[in-house]
Amino acid sequence: NSGQFGGGLRCDGDSIVVRNNVIVGNTAVLAGGGVHLDLDGYVVQFTNNTIVGNSSGDYGGGLNSTCDDTLLAFNNIFRGNTAPTGPEILLFSYNEFAYNDIEGGQDSIYLWSGATLIWGPGNLDEDPLFEAGPLSDYHLSSGSPCIDAGNPAPEYNDPEDPLNPGYPLWPALGGLRNDMGAYGGGGVGYWVGIEEETVPPAPSNGLTLRVFPNPCRGSATLVFELAQPGPADLRVYDLSGRLVETLFSGDMVSGPMSCNFDAGSVPAGLYLAVLRSGGRMATRRLVLVR
Repeated sequence: NSGQFGGGLRCDGDSIVVRNNVIVGNTAVLAGGGVHLDLDGYVVQFTNNTIVGNSSGDYGGGLNSTCDDTLLAFNNIFRGNTAPTGPEILLFSYNEFAYNDIEGGQDSIYLWSGATLIWGPGNLDEDPLFEAGPLSDYHLSSGSPCIDAGNPAPEYNDPEDPLNPGYPLWPALGGLRNDMGAYGGGGVGYWVGIEEETVPPAPSNGLTLRVFPNPCRGSATLVFELAQPGPADLRVYDLSGRLVETLFSGDMVSGPMSCNFDAGSVPAGLYLAVLRSGGRMATRRLVLVR
């Protein structure tokens, strides 16, 4: 994407929360190649974003924050952004930065006249060791210094995987402490739609469908149940709607039933498990990683 201000994202005129975004490869003619904030007198909470490879013709290659806004930036990754002034970040007014991985550290941040920067604990200037994954090219590899390096306060924790107590919900890695970047912190579940699905409520349409482990590597078990016996079919589709495999088609008796989805021969990515019976349908997202 491209624009005069804010090639990837421009925000004007209100208090906002910008969380769990991958903003990559955008350009701005003047300011804010990745993000431009122009929020006169408001507060911006900027947490767990990955801002990489954006460029601006003048100011703030990754982020340009102007006017009298207050910027609170925690658990973000800034890498490979370029601009003549403030290659990674340009700041006005009052700003707090802690637990971010910023290429060039403070030297890559330009402070406009009168600006205040509170440089808090936990900031890094290290290669985040990105690797390609099913969601983008900006997953953290297992050796990344950004894993479990975000703000240690519990309110910033990665969500716990209900099926693996003590471990974070993928795509977060390591332990429950916040991972820097878009795949850490409280918004992790939005990326793959798992957060609300791992412990689904009792369905109102009489169909129950669960997938575990989710994400999976080689195979997954799908457990399904009908409120009453009857015909049903369970299929897995890719996101283009192409049928990948029919796991069950026939009459079901009372009680839960399980099928195994052998994913060894299909590419990593997102898939949909769909259970149909009597004109009703239940779906679950299935994440396959390698």
